[in-house]
Amino acid sequence: MHVGVEKTGTTTLQVAMAINRPLLHQCGYAIPMGPAGSPSYHIGLALCAANPDAVPELRQVARLTSSAAYCAFLENYPMQIARELTNSGCHTAILSNEHCSSRFSTVTEIAKLYKIFSRLARECRIIIYLRRQDELAASHYSTSVRAGATDEFKFPSEVKWLNYLHLLEMWAQVFGEENLAVRIFEPQQLKDGDLLSDLFSIVGFARQDELLRPEHQNRSFDVYTVEFLRRFNAPLSTNAEGGLDPVRGDI
Repeated sequence: MHVGVEKTGTTTLQVAMAINRPLLHQCGYAIPMGPAGSPSYHIGLALCAANPDAVPELRQVARLTSSAAYCAFLENYPMQIARELTNSGCHTAILSNEHCSSRFSTVTEIAKLYKIFSRLARECRIIIYLRRQDELAASHYSTSVRAGATDEFKFPSEVKWLNYLHLLEMWAQVFGEENLAVRIFEPQQLKDGDLLSDLFSIVGFARQDELLRPEHQNRSFDVYTVEFLRRFNAPLSTNAEGGLDPVRGDI
């Protein structure tokens, strides 16, 4: 289970898993389907385990805004994962969702994930990449401006998941320290200086020379582009109903 953290190449990893799904399956690695048939982005894990007040926008992405749909999903998703992995015939499953690091604030939430996994696997390993917090905060801000934010940058002071010691201790308490693969998100500390090589080496996938490699996804903007877009967002940030102005679209 790859849990992030956010802004450590997670989208690139997930796209790589999606486009290499047939090869991985052939070699005994299952990539369960995510929302809307996406075979890599396992947002359902975060939705199942996180406290509801931590995932309102994730519920919108997954079209689970109504209480009835959300409750039905919470009941059915673990069984869906179990069926897919059982029917795959594979020896190993790879799952990935960065929100499992950023949206969980308690051991209880992580334990919900363990309850799902422990019924299916003899061994559960957690992969987590850590990035310098100042770079992470700047990249996170870039993403928020890309999505329409207009506030000036302020370094976050109460973001629990920026406390890496606390984050890792929570995961170790549930899964065991020996089952955490903690990596530093810097080229010189990755296998062959490459994120994909690093992750697939951790999971034991040997045929890396056959992998299709996507372009790097979701790159951060430079500071000048971020500031331009922040100012550009201001008159288009909200419409009369309080939502994102449709004129802005996917700009």
